[in-house]
Amino acid sequence: MRLPFSLLLTASLILLTSSSTFAQKAVIKNSQAVKFSSEITLDGYLNEGVWSVAIPMTDFTQTMPNPGIPSTQRTEVKIVYTDEAMYVGARMFDSAPDSILMQLSDRDVFRNTDEFSFWISPYNDGNNAFAFTTTPAGILGDMVVSAGQPDRSWDAVWTVETQIDSLGWTAEFIIPWSAIRFPSMEEEKEQVWGANFTRVIRRARETSTWVTQDPTRNGYNLIDCGQISGFKGIMPPKRLAFYPYVSAYAESFEGEFGTSFNGGMDLKAGIGEAFTLDMTLVPDFGQVVADNIVLNLSPFEVRFAENRPFFFEGTEIFNKSGLFYSRRIGEEGKLINASKFSGRTSSGLGVGAFQAFTNETTLENGLNSYSILVLDQNLPNNSYVHAISTLVSRQGSEAGIGDDALVQGAQFEIFDKTNTYKLSGSGAYNKIYSSTPSSSDFGYTWNVGVSKESGKFNFGYERNIETDTYNPNDLGYLQNPNEVFNMLRLSYRNIEPLKRFLRLSGDIMMFNEKLFSPRAQSTAFASARLNMLTTSFQYFGLRVEGQPIQGNDYFASRIDGMKWVTPRWIAPGIDISTDYRKKFALDVNLSYGIIEDQTKWREEYYRFSPRYRFSDRLFFVYSYQHAFKNHEQGWADVIDDSSIFGSRNYFTRTHLLTGSYAFSRKANLEARVRHYWSTVEYFDFFTLQSDGSLLEDNSILNVYNENFNAWSVDLVFMWYHTPGSEVSFVWKNTLYSSGSDLPASYFDNWEQMIESGFRNSLSIKALFYIDYNQLRR
Repeated sequence: MRLPFSLLLTASLILLTSSSTFAQKAVIKNSQAVKFSSEITLDGYLNEGVWSVAIPMTDFTQTMPNPGIPSTQRTEVKIVYTDEAMYVGARMFDSAPDSILMQLSDRDVFRNTDEFSFWISPYNDGNNAFAFTTTPAGILGDMVVSAGQPDRSWDAVWTVETQIDSLGWTAEFIIPWSAIRFPSMEEEKEQVWGANFTRVIRRARETSTWVTQDPTRNGYNLIDCGQISGFKGIMPPKRLAFYPYVSAYAESFEGEFGTSFNGGMDLKAGIGEAFTLDMTLVPDFGQVVADNIVLNLSPFEVRFAENRPFFFEGTEIFNKSGLFYSRRIGEEGKLINASKFSGRTSSGLGVGAFQAFTNETTLENGLNSYSILVLDQNLPNNSYVHAISTLVSRQGSEAGIGDDALVQGAQFEIFDKTNTYKLSGSGAYNKIYSSTPSSSDFGYTWNVGVSKESGKFNFGYERNIETDTYNPNDLGYLQNPNEVFNMLRLSYRNIEPLKRFLRLSGDIMMFNEKLFSPRAQSTAFASARLNMLTTSFQYFGLRVEGQPIQGNDYFASRIDGMKWVTPRWIAPGIDISTDYRKKFALDVNLSYGIIEDQTKWREEYYRFSPRYRFSDRLFFVYSYQHAFKNHEQGWADVIDDSSIFGSRNYFTRTHLLTGSYAFSRKANLEARVRHYWSTVEYFDFFTLQSDGSLLEDNSILNVYNENFNAWSVDLVFMWYHTPGSEVSFVWKNTLYSSGSDLPASYFDNWEQMIESGFRNSLSIKALFYIDYNQLRR
C-alpha cells in the first residue's frame, strides 16, 4: 500500500505545525522538603509539630473533567524527612466528608474510591520514577515508571495511615530510604528531585494534580512535573532484606492424594547506592493463578501472561526491548534458582543483569542457563538509548541435543526540546550455535519510526523489517519473522468538554505487510475508531476494521512457499461502558465480520460483562464472551505434501466470574472461576492449490472435529499481617479435556467434560520480610 509522497508530506507539515496549546499553560512549581530529627507517630492525624513548619504544596488543577481549571476541593501536601525515611503528609479537604468514596480492595487495586498519589524522580531525569498511592481506606499501591511505561508489579515495603474527619481525609506516608534508589546526599549540597501529586475525587470523577498535566501526552507523564529541593545529608542505607517462606500442599487427582512441603528464600541486597541484587532460592510458584488456556488453531504459539512474582516484579529494565519472554524459563526444565541485578548510576546509566538455571528433566544431569545483560542510558529531553544481550546455553548442545542461542539488540527514543516529537528506532540480530550449522542460524530485524506525542492532532509512522531467518524465541517471543511492514497512524483528541461530551477522540491506522524473502505482498489492514465519553461518564466507542484487498497468507498452509489467498473482509463494532461509580455497571463489546464472495462465512463476537458492588467490601464481575465463525475456512492438516483446508463452524464460549471480599485493608479474599469451551465442526474439505486458491476435495475423511474445555478455579485469601510479610491460603481446581465428540448442548458438554476428572490443590504459604537495618537497630 503506497501513499503519494506529496500527500504524506502535506499531512506531516500540517501535523508538525499543530503544537499543543495546552502544554504552554503548564507552570513549573518548586517546593522544599524539611529535615527533622524528632519522631512522628504514623497515625494519619498530621498533628506533630514538624507538619506545622513544613512547606505546603497547594493550588491543584484539573486534568479531568476540565483540564487546567482549579480543583473543586483544596488539597495540601507536605514533605519532611529523617535519616531513615521520607514522610509525605496530605490533607484532602472535602466539603462533604460523608460522601467520600472508599471501596476496599486488594493491594494495587483501586475501584470506586477516592485516591491520593505521588511520584518522585530522585535523578530528575524525566524518564524514571517511583510512584505511591493510597485511598481513604488506606489501600496501598505502588509502581515504578521507566520511559513513560508504568510497571505496577513492583511492590516496595512502606506504610501509610489515613483518617476521615470533618474537614475531609488525610494520608500520612512513610517511605523508608531502602524502598527507593537515589544518589548519596552530601551534607552541604542539596539535591533537587522531580515530583508531582495527584488527587482523585471519585464521586465527581475529578482528577487534579499539583503541576498541571497535559492530558494529550502519550504514556505516563513525567514531563510535566515540579521540583522538590532540600534533600541533603542522607546516605543510602545498607539494603539487605530476606524473604524466607514455608509452604504446604495437599493435592488430589483421579483418586490419588498427596502432600508436599517446601521451604526457600528470596533475597534483596543493595550494592552501592543505587543497585539491587534479587535472588530466589528454591522458588515455589504453586499458588500462581491458572493460565487462560485456549484452543489454538493458528500456526503461531500462544503467548501467556507471566504470573510468577519473581519474573514480573522489578523486571521493567529487562522487558523494555521486548526481547525477554520470561515464560521461556521453566519450559525446558524445573527452575533451580534465578537472580537479577539492576540499578541506575547518578549519570543516568541503568544496568541490569539476569541469570537463571533450570534442570532439563529429559537429560541426565542436563542444565540450561538463561542470561541477560542490559544497559540503558538516559539522554537529554527525556530521551534514552537501550542495549540488551540474551544468551541461552544448553548442556549437551555440542552433541546436538540442544542449541545455544544469542540475541543482541538496541533501541532508542529521541525527543525534541518540547517533548512533542519523537524519533525512535531499534535493531537486533540472533545467532544459533548448532552442531549442524546452516544459513538459518542467523537473522536480524530493524525498526524506525517518527511520531508526534502530544497535542490534539498526533501521528505516527513506523517501518519494520524482519528477515526470514530471524529467530529470538529461545528467550524472546515472536509469532512469525519474514516480514516488512509499514504502519501509519493519525489521531485526534479533544480534551475540553463539548456540549454532551467530556472527551472525543478518534484514530485511523493503515498497515501494509510484505514478505522479506521473497518480497511479495502479504496483508493490507486498515482501521478507524471513534471514542466518546459523555458528561454522565458513559463511554461509547465505534470502530471498523478490515482487509481492503485480498491477502496472501504464507503461514497458514504450514508448507514453505505455499500461500493461501484470503478474501477481503470488513468488521464494524461497538463498545459500551457505563459509569463505574454506580452499584451496577455494564460493559458490552460487539463486532460482526463480513467476508467478500462468501455466501456462508460470517463471524460474530460479543462480550457481555455486568459488575455489581454489593458494598464497599463485596464486589463481583461476570463476563461472557461469545465468538462464532460460521463456515469459516481454515487449515486442517498436511497430507502427502498437500495442505488441507476445511469449511467449519468454530464456536467459543468463555464464562469468567471474579469477585472479592475485603475483610480489612490487610485481609482480602479473591475468587476467579473460568470455563472456556471451544468446538470445531467441519463440513467440507479443500486442497490448497499453487495459486493460493482452494479446490474442493471429497476424499478427505472428517477426523478433525474438536471439543475442548478448560476449567479453573482460583480461590485466594491473602493476609498482609506486617509490611512485607504475608500469609496466603489458596484452593485451585482445574480440568482440561479434549476430544472429537461434539455435544448437543452446554449441559451435555459439562457431563462429558467432568469425566476427565478435576485436579484439586489446597495450599498455605507464609512469607516473611526480615530487614537487616531493623535487626541491627
